[in-house]
Amino acid sequence: MRFELRVALRYLFSKKKQNAINIVSGVCATGICVASLALVCILSVYNGFQSVVGDLYSSFDPDLRIQPKEGKTYPDTLPQIAEIRKIQGIQTQAPVLSDGAVLMNGEKQTSA
Repeated sequence: MRFELRVALRYLFSKKKQNAINIVSGVCATGICVASLALVCILSVYNGFQSVVGDLYSSFDPDLRIQPKEGKTYPDTLPQIAEIRKIQGIQTQAPVLSDGAVLMNGEKQTSA
């Protein structure tokens, strides 16, 4: 048996019933168990949030986005759209123009 495990078991399960070391060991072991349980529960909840948020945003953002290297638009998109439609596995495609904006309503201001 390894030395560390032997010492840990000796102090965890000592023969005296009201030994201070035994009480401290029990409290520490209980604290570690509770903290581990809480960590597992919290990480499980975050994992669920990640899948919910991923499903929510995948309905807005495409799986594949083709963007120009420079600028915001392609000069002539009709030939490129025709070539994209020929690719197998592409179910739908749509040209989109997006840009940032500032929205103001009275004193309230937000960016979109």
